[in-house]
Amino acid sequence: MTDKQANRPILAIPRSPAAAVLEIVAVAGTVLSVALLVQSWKALAPVIPVHFGISGKPDGWGAKQVVCLFPALSAVLYVVLTVISRFPHTFNYPVPITSENAARQYQIACELLSWLKAELICLFGWIAWGTIQVALGKADGLGVGFAPAVMLVIFGTTGFYFWQAYRAR
Repeated sequence: MTDKQANRPILAIPRSPAAAVLEIVAVAGTVLSVALLVQSWKALAPVIPVHFGISGKPDGWGAKQVVCLFPALSAVLYVVLTVISRFPHTFNYPVPITSENAARQYQIACELLSWLKAELICLFGWIAWGTIQVALGKADGLGVGFAPAVMLVIFGTTGFYFWQAYRAR
């Protein structure tokens, strides 16, 4: 912890209604990813697509066990981001944290983590679903809109956070 972080107030940040909804989305996304994997496991061939190019078409193949990574990553991501969000006084911020702005800056940062957690878990679910669909011959890729959608969502959320943080400095 840096000297600046050591002097920050330690506050309990209540969960906003939006963060509560995002928590439900994250849990549901993780559970649905596991259910999708369990439901389709027997139907998957031993070799499935494991990498998709920028066009959304598969360009790498490997063992079907690779698709297990997505629910596992979702669960790990859920736990890690949930724990980290309990310590907003230790985060790096784009603005100086003072006793006057700490509560608002912490709230904004915790909401960013809630949004990113839900978005990334849904993203992993989308990849798992798409991989399974391609492996079963029901689709030919993730779709050409996959990469732009991911970029827009992640960078849009992060950009909105920076805008909010600077407004609330």
